[in-house]
Amino acid sequence: MKRFCLLLALILCLLLSACGAGGGGSGGSTSGAEYGGAEPGAVNGAGDAATWGTPQQESIGGSGEVYRNENAKIIRTASVDMQTTDFAAAQTALDALVDRLKGYFEQAEVNSGGYYDQGMRYGSFTVRVPKDQYDTFLNAVGEVGHVVSLSQSSQDVGAEYFDTQAHLKTQRTKQERLQTLLAQAATMEDIISLENALAEVEYQIEQMTTQLRKYDALVDYATIHVEVQEVRRISDEPQKADALSTRVSAAFSSGLIRFGEGWGNLLVWLAYHCFSLLILAILAAVVILIVLRVHKKNRAYAMSLQNQPRPAIRTPQLTKTPKTTSPPETPEEPEAKDPKQNP
Repeated sequence: MKRFCLLLALILCLLLSACGAGGGGSGGSTSGAEYGGAEPGAVNGAGDAATWGTPQQESIGGSGEVYRNENAKIIRTASVDMQTTDFAAAQTALDALVDRLKGYFEQAEVNSGGYYDQGMRYGSFTVRVPKDQYDTFLNAVGEVGHVVSLSQSSQDVGAEYFDTQAHLKTQRTKQERLQTLLAQAATMEDIISLENALAEVEYQIEQMTTQLRKYDALVDYATIHVEVQEVRRISDEPQKADALSTRVSAAFSSGLIRFGEGWGNLLVWLAYHCFSLLILAILAAVVILIVLRVHKKNRAYAMSLQNQPRPAIRTPQLTKTPKTTSPPETPEEPEAKDPKQNP
């Protein structure tokens, strides 16, 4: 019984630790002094960008001459991870920003938080904006929410673009010559051969034209992937290292908050699984009663065997009998014949 109680206490401790870790992770904590600073206010479309960690006075994307060159074929891509305490307001602000910059949503997905997400919503958006509005979007994205991370990449496709363009020009010249020869063809065999060659050239032209249009679309409109996570508290911006006392105080405060969240999550978990736990408890009680009854019965049977008197076991005693020697047998003498008896 003591082992069962210890096992139950260990399971409860593990559940509490798991709930505490889950509660801390759902808050989007990324730094040791996460809760040490003042908590930002709610997200709104007209909020101050400096409040959300995206400085307006510095350009994020860079504005080199190569990006402003019309002949440059550079595909620009960015990825932004954000946090917000008001998902609806952040989504509205993102829509307004995209409309203002004459962009559009290539893909949008919003997941409403389930039980294990504690009702926190999550959004994944793929935004396309004109290439000359790329830097403007990144500098103004702080109006949507707190920027946790931002990464950028550029791909120069100028060599592939102009090489495809040159091949396209060659194929079009070839197409014109084949059309001229087809118009002058006299035999059916020449007509069929020229038509087959012309069909192959037209197929190559179509492929190259499609590839150039794809490059133009990727170059003219930059692609930005935006991930918006709803949290209860906004994680602090990276700043200079705080003093040891401040870090210890922040860690202690964070530990208390997570401890409380852990107990709260445990209570919610118990309420969510109360019926399942009740059935498991009944089954466990039945099993324990059966085991105890069998154990008690076996113990009583063992005690009854110990209390019964043991019968005495008699061992037969072997007695030695003396050996008797018989006298030696004497041979019988033949009877004497009577002389008066007739032979």
